[in-house]
Amino acid sequence: TASGAAAAGGGGGGGGGAPAALRALVDDIHREPRDRHAFVVIHNLDGPGLRGDVSLLSELAACPQVHVIASIDHAMAPLLWDSGDAARFRWQYFNATTFQPYIVETSKAPSLLVDVFKSGVVTAGAGTVLRSLVLGAQEVFKVLAEHLLEDEECEGVAFAHLYRMCRERYLVRDEGVLRQHLVEFVDHQLLRVRPASDNSGELLTIPMSRADMQAVLEDLQAARAE
Repeated sequence: TASGAAAAGGGGGGGGGAPAALRALVDDIHREPRDRHAFVVIHNLDGPGLRGDVSLLSELAACPQVHVIASIDHAMAPLLWDSGDAARFRWQYFNATTFQPYIVETSKAPSLLVDVFKSGVVTAGAGTVLRSLVLGAQEVFKVLAEHLLEDEECEGVAFAHLYRMCRERYLVRDEGVLRQHLVEFVDHQLLRVRPASDNSGELLTIPMSRADMQAVLEDLQAARAE
């Protein structure tokens, strides 16, 4: 992954606003002998799960006996820290870019974690792409996904059938408009065209698990409600 590793030594002082528990921990550390050191390693400091805790972590990093070593994935990650956080962290930056895909990081992880990771990536990526498309394209995808979800045995939808469903809902005026939407879906890997098992023609399907399809539809609905 594109990761920049940064190591912070201890610093002086710390700003307010930290919860009482963290403040108590910081006070306890200050009372420890100066020759005792703690090293904290944080993977993906700029990840969504830690962004709200940056100031708290900077309070901890400001302790002279605490040394934080962290990796970041985004080149603009330092924008997440205000001047106070940056002063407490006192980062020293080292470029440790690997240029490897994210899935490499999880190649040795338990299969359950890998499945969750892949599912999250699929859902987030598909949701982002769909929200960038016109409303008509979003509705066409919704019609196709809902039809596939209704029948667990459904291996895909014929173009003519999808066109008929979209026409009934006044989503497209002709086949050309529908084909334009489908081309966009294929380009963004949201749609796959496959031959029918009985050789009756080509079928349109969405290359996602049923759970991912449902999650994408819920994400799309939530985005519209905002």
